[in-house]
Amino acid sequence: MRRLAILTLASMLLCGCSATKYVPVETVRTEKEEVTRWRTDTVTQGDTRLIYIKGDTVIDRRERWRDRVREVRDTVYVERTDSVAVPYPVERQKTSWEEFRLKAFWWLVAAAGALVIWILRRPIMRIILRRH
Repeated sequence: MRRLAILTLASMLLCGCSATKYVPVETVRTEKEEVTRWRTDTVTQGDTRLIYIKGDTVIDRRERWRDRVREVRDTVYVERTDSVAVPYPVERQKTSWEEFRLKAFWWLVAAAGALVIWILRRPIMRIILRRH
């Protein structure tokens, strides 16, 4: 009976929860990004109309032009630095067996305490009765 109680208690102690495991996290993270934009900057449109009259002749002269400057390059360099100083524990969902062990732990401790008191009841009673 005692061996069974000791083996049960030892197996409960060996099947306890594991320690918290820390996941390594980058301490400094740098992101570099280059944004380049091309856009039309200048558009110039012109129209000229000249009418000449010489006697019975009418000369109608039209000039149209368009100037475009298209290639405007706009480059922006963005650099972000993010730092994480302290690692933090990562929690996961417990399995049903782990949940059962956590819930049943204090009941098992109470049962083990009651078993120890039951086994040691006669020596404790002898000590109490000798003093009176």
